[in-house]
Amino acid sequence: MKTFSVILIAVVLIFDSYGFQENKDESSNKPYFQLQSIHFDATSLIFILDLSISSDFEIYKTNLQSFGIQAGYSHLLAGGVDGSEYGSPFNDLNLLAYTSIGYDKLITSQVILGYTYRMSSNSSAEEYPVGGLKAGISIILNFNKSVKLYVKYSGVFDSTDFGMSAVGLGLSFGWSR
Repeated sequence: MKTFSVILIAVVLIFDSYGFQENKDESSNKPYFQLQSIHFDATSLIFILDLSISSDFEIYKTNLQSFGIQAGYSHLLAGGVDGSEYGSPFNDLNLLAYTSIGYDKLITSQVILGYTYRMSSNSSAEEYPVGGLKAGISIILNFNKSVKLYVKYSGVFDSTDFGMSAVGLGLSFGWSR
């Protein structure tokens, strides 16, 4: 957890100066590829804690909707007080496609779909590592470009009997274009 905190602080400090640049309108009908945000997210519900760090790369944007790719890492504690049931804690490497509706409004909805490679930190969980489909939805309240509050559900569908999901109320901090 300490390493994760140090990485988050370094990322925010390095990219903080970019967050104050004027955002230019790039309303183009041509696809492009640009770094849109780097963020740290913490989602929690009773007996579930999901910590993740991700980078969003925007590919296409309209007046209301944006499309892109999100690459990141998640650490998920699930089940019971100690978070050690069902093979938990999990470490997920994610490569996801996303679409956001209302990306520059007070409330944004986001849908994700993509691939995750899930590893278990629990040595007795023999069925891991495993890859699978990850899908989810979030409703996001944008306080500003760097701080967001959200309600999130994301599930992993893989070959194990139990694909633990991240669900709950969360907070996101980071740099955003």
